Amino acid sequence: MKEIRPYSEILSIAQEIESLLQPHVERICIAGSIRRKKQDIGDIEIVLIPKPFETGLFSSGIATVIDEWKTIKGNLDNHCKYTQRIFKDVQVDLFFCEHENWG
Repeated sequence: MKEIRPYSEILSIAQEIESLLQPHVERICIAGSIRRKKQDIGDIEIVLIPKPFETGLFSSGIATVIDEWKTIKGNLDNHCKYTQRIFKDVQVDLFFCEHENWG
């Protein structure tokens, strides 16, 4: 079960994630309950367009950051559309887009 936390606490963590990922993305946006400024929030949703990256033994780019976080669902590879991770005890839903389907 997700732990519900106050908006200000979750926003701070989301902004930290955004800063960590920023060098590895072409575009990034904090979304979901944070964007809607809900009072209590259970997870962080981030939409992004990653720069090219590699996974595995010679990982590079965004993989060097995200693969450090505990995986709940979704493998990070060059065809990744969605993955759930844990960062600072908060569930993080990452939605990978391309320029053509950025909403």
